[in-house]
Amino acid sequence: MLEIDVRMPLDRTAPALARHALDGLSGQVRPEDLDRFQVAVSELVTNAIVHGPPSGEGSVHLGVEISTHRLRVSIDHEGSFEATARTPQPDQDSGWGLFLLDRLADRWGVEGHDGTLIWAEFELAQGA
Repeated sequence: MLEIDVRMPLDRTAPALARHALDGLSGQVRPEDLDRFQVAVSELVTNAIVHGPPSGEGSVHLGVEISTHRLRVSIDHEGSFEATARTPQPDQDSGWGLFLLDRLADRWGVEGHDGTLIWAEFELAQGA
């Protein structure tokens, strides 16, 4: 099992840092799977920024576990939000994060504690 564990500042650089933390999976998973993992992680980290403490405060933790058949990603941050994947309006500038996650991931959920832990699981194709 491969693990990735990264803590980033909770600011506008975090989504790109989180996407690039997955670059090491190139060659281990299909390119189209890597693309959907990176989009999902970027959206989850963006949610952490929007719903976390004021800019410049706190951090976001990215955890990734990859096994033969599954990739699990988790984002842990201070702050909370309503975790409901609603269908946004086509002209809506924001509010697409959980909608996209719901379409990209095989399973996802949210756990509340002193902040928010949101996780997503992706089944990997055989022979990836």
